[in-house]
Amino acid sequence: MAYSRYTNIPEKRDSYNTRVVRSTIYPPIKRHDSDLYVMTVVGDTLYALAEKYYGSVNYYWIIGEANEKVSKKTQNIPPGLQLRIPNQLDKILRDYDDINEQAT
Repeated sequence: MAYSRYTNIPEKRDSYNTRVVRSTIYPPIKRHDSDLYVMTVVGDTLYALAEKYYGSVNYYWIIGEANEKVSKKTQNIPPGLQLRIPNQLDKILRDYDDINEQAT
C-alpha cells in the first residue's frame, strides 16, 4: 500500500457523518549538537532523506520543519543545499504526540 501523509491524522465524523480532519501541529525542532548536516544532491526529496536517516518516509516533516530553506509545498529539494537532519527523533516524536493530544 502506498504511503499517505494523512494516515496518522485523527479524524471525526460530524452530525451529518461527514469526515472532519483537524489540523496537525508540528513542534519546534531545536538545534542539537548531535544533528547531522548534509548537502543535497540531484533527486533528493524529503521522503528519500527521511527513509535514509530515520528508516521511514513518515518522518519527512521533521526534516522540513527543521530547515527553513525547504519549501513546505513540494518534496523536491534543489541540489547543493545544506540541510540539518535532527538526531533527536524520539524527543521530537514525543513532543509531536504531546502537542497533538492536547489539541484534540
